[in-house]
Amino acid sequence: MLIRLIIAIALLFFSLLLMAGLSVDQALYRSILAFLVLFAGLYTSIFLINIIREISHRHETSASVGGNVNEQTTRASEETKR
Repeated sequence: MLIRLIIAIALLFFSLLLMAGLSVDQALYRSILAFLVLFAGLYTSIFLINIIREISHRHETSASVGGNVNEQTTRASEETKR
């Protein structure tokens, strides 16, 4: 879906460059460059979002495991007091 959007933006950019009077070679070069920049930005943002999600998931997992360990040690200490 996002690739289609990027392609549509690049094609629109290409057509606008042609209407502005640029030669086909220059318009094609600039539209391909725009496509690559948009694609690289999208890929980088998805990559960074996945890293943030992974770090967040690790933090939540360690917090839940830590909570269970604390509950288990509290229960064990209560049992030894009895």
